[in-house]
Amino acid sequence: WLLLTPVSFLFLVWGVTRRSFISIFLIIILSAGMSYVYGSPAYLFSLWLIWFGYLGFMLLKHWPDKPLRHFLLLYTVLLLLLWVGSHAWWLTNFIRSSGYVFAQFNAEDLRQRGSDVVVALKQQTDPAYILRGLSRFQLYDTQEWGKFYSWPPIVLLSWLPALVVFASSLSYKLRHRTQWLFFFGLTILVLFISKGANPPFGWLNLLIYDRFSWLAPLRNPYEKVGIILALSYALLFAMQLETWRSRALRGIIIVSCLGILVWPMWSGKIFSGGASRSVISVPEYYAQASAWLKPRLGDRRILHLPLAPGESVDYDWGYSGVEPSQLLFPGSSFSYAVGLSAID
Repeated sequence: WLLLTPVSFLFLVWGVTRRSFISIFLIIILSAGMSYVYGSPAYLFSLWLIWFGYLGFMLLKHWPDKPLRHFLLLYTVLLLLLWVGSHAWWLTNFIRSSGYVFAQFNAEDLRQRGSDVVVALKQQTDPAYILRGLSRFQLYDTQEWGKFYSWPPIVLLSWLPALVVFASSLSYKLRHRTQWLFFFGLTILVLFISKGANPPFGWLNLLIYDRFSWLAPLRNPYEKVGIILALSYALLFAMQLETWRSRALRGIIIVSCLGILVWPMWSGKIFSGGASRSVISVPEYYAQASAWLKPRLGDRRILHLPLAPGESVDYDWGYSGVEPSQLLFPGSSFSYAVGLSAID
């Protein structure tokens, strides 16, 4: 997602700026090549929020310009139709299976899987963490990379990127740039969604989840939608740095944010330290089992017993995360319960 989104958005802006429909095909090719991203509907929502949010913004901004208005409308329709057409091979099955899944729930079940979860995650979506782009669970609750982010100077330093981003709103030149207007507005919207049930207007978020039960896949809003902040913050941050003439000031900010603040990345702890490891050796017997199954599997599927009680799993050999059978074995696997009695 982090690769698909900025590159596809670059093609989108290029196409709108040059009024070229060729960019649509570049976006479709890139999108089709990364269709695995759409395994989570929430990431699809986030991607579309950027694409069609930008097109809608440009349409409103340039509505009096009739030729550009017609181009934007046609561009939007073509992008939507070609995207749906190129992804119909999995989209039709997804829609059918989603209808079956949703049919297993009554209104109370959907509420429990929507707004109730948003309320339960209230501490994790506290605006003090959202604004800084930090995960409370990983950095403070489980302290994945030790106590580095709990050190008072680092806590203070973690506010610097957000301060630079919002300082851009004080720049007269930036406020009149189309890209700044869009990304600053997108940032405010994403922050509002990501904070979940927290104030201000937390009740409005809960009302939306209660009224629109199909939003249940977004019930962890910071994890699913807040990922957009990585893109919008980066661009706003760079725009603001450009407005400061002092090279020394810009150098201090860059070293502080891209060096000191992310030191666990430079030191390698983000991959090998903390409570869990991101790089791990898979036991050889998995490869041996996969090699034995591959010529014998055909159209059949693998049933793993006992089923894991949920999507997450911990293995004795050190792995902790999403149940990985689909990656370790050929074909399709049934390896964990999905929480629906009619299916499980």
